[in-house]
Amino acid sequence: MWMCGCVGVWVCTYVYTFVHLHVYASAPRTLSLSLSLTHTHTHALSLTHTQVYKAVLRSTGETVAVKVQRPFVLETVSLDLFLLREAAELVAKLKLGRTDFVALLDEFAPRFYGELDYVNECDNGLKFAQIMQNITQVVVPKAYPALTTRRVHTAEWIEGQKLSQSAAGDVSSLVAVGMIAYLTQLLESGFFHADPHPGNMLRTPDGRLAILDFGLMTQVCRYVGMVGRYGR
Repeated sequence: MWMCGCVGVWVCTYVYTFVHLHVYASAPRTLSLSLSLTHTHTHALSLTHTQVYKAVLRSTGETVAVKVQRPFVLETVSLDLFLLREAAELVAKLKLGRTDFVALLDEFAPRFYGELDYVNECDNGLKFAQIMQNITQVVVPKAYPALTTRRVHTAEWIEGQKLSQSAAGDVSSLVAVGMIAYLTQLLESGFFHADPHPGNMLRTPDGRLAILDFGLMTQVCRYVGMVGRYGR
C-alpha cells in the first residue's frame, strides 16, 4: 500500500498476501483449481496490485502464471490519484516550482488505470511477441486471451533467474541482447516495454532473455516535447 500527501509519496515495502478464496472466485473456470502460490510481484509505485500464482490448464496440462488483481485496488488507486492531484494543484497555486505537476499527473494517471486492465496487458503481450519474433534470444511468454479478464491475467509460466542476480557467464551477452531488443522496439515499431525492472528480466535455463509483464507499454510519438509541455 502507498500513501500520498502534500509533502511527497511514501511507498511501503510490506505487501500482504490475500487468501486463496479470492483467487478461486476470480479465476476463469477453465483453470485448474489446484493453484500453488509462488511469489508476489511488488512494483514500485504500481500500487503493489497483483499476486502471481502457478497453475495448470485443465485442457492441455500446460503450466501457466495466473496474475490476480488484489481486492479494492481500483478504488484505492482512484482515491490516491485524487489526493495527488489536489496536492499538485496546491503546489501550482503556491508557485513552488517550475514543473507543471498537474499536467504530469494527468499524463501518467491514465497509465495506472491501463496497467490495472489485464485484457489490455494481454493485448500488449501479443503485440510485443510479434515485435520480438525475429530475435531468437528473446523469450516472450505466450498469452492466453481466452483465459484473461480485466482482473485476471494468464500467460505461459517461464522458468528463470533474475538477470541482475544471475552468476552465469553469459549475462553480459544477454545484456547486449536486451539492448538490441529495446532498440528494435524503439526504432522499428515505436512500441516499447516501459517497465524494465530486474523482476521483469530473466535468464532462462537455456541461456535466453525472457521479458515479462506488459502492463506498462508506451508508444513513442514523433514529437515528444516533454520539457516544453511540463516545464516553464
